[in-house]
Amino acid sequence: MRPVKNALAVLAVFLFLIFQTNPSFAHTEVDSTSPAAGETVAPGEQVVSVQFTDKILELANSTEILVVDPSGNEVHADCSGVEENRIYTNAFLPTEGDYEVTWRTLAEDGHPISGKFSFSVSGNAETEYTTPACATDTPTTEPTPKVIATPLASEPETMADSNEALSPFVGSGLAVVGVAVVAWLLFRKARKPKE
Repeated sequence: MRPVKNALAVLAVFLFLIFQTNPSFAHTEVDSTSPAAGETVAPGEQVVSVQFTDKILELANSTEILVVDPSGNEVHADCSGVEENRIYTNAFLPTEGDYEVTWRTLAEDGHPISGKFSFSVSGNAETEYTTPACATDTPTTEPTPKVIATPLASEPETMADSNEALSPFVGSGLAVVGVAVVAWLLFRKARKPKE
């Protein structure tokens, strides 16, 4: 009976470690945005981006960043692209007020992910929109966001626990393997000849 208890203990520890430490089971989450949610930036040309915890897929029409002005109208946005674990667009923010960003893309595991965040613009742009020279999808240089003020410190967003991100198929598969190992150990013990 003692070998069976030992085998069950080892199996429990093994499953616990797999569920707790294997990063491949975690879903892709938002790491940060630029501008940050609630941040106030200068008017004019700004890079709007979303940074993720893992790589994302770059497939045709799978990624979009939409920026709307305080009136609900879409702003000019050019030079959009994907870099490893980041999506971005170069947006022209003409007027003062609150802007909303809606985005969507595909995680590396193929799951569609989406979200939105808001930021503010202080003042009106002194120049008119001009189409930038986007030679490729990946710009060689990009403007640095000009921060006017940062939001008050708030509790950081917590990442979803990796256990919640497990695929049901992976959990079921590990449970089946665990049961098979225990059954094999019991069968082996029952067949062992008595001395």
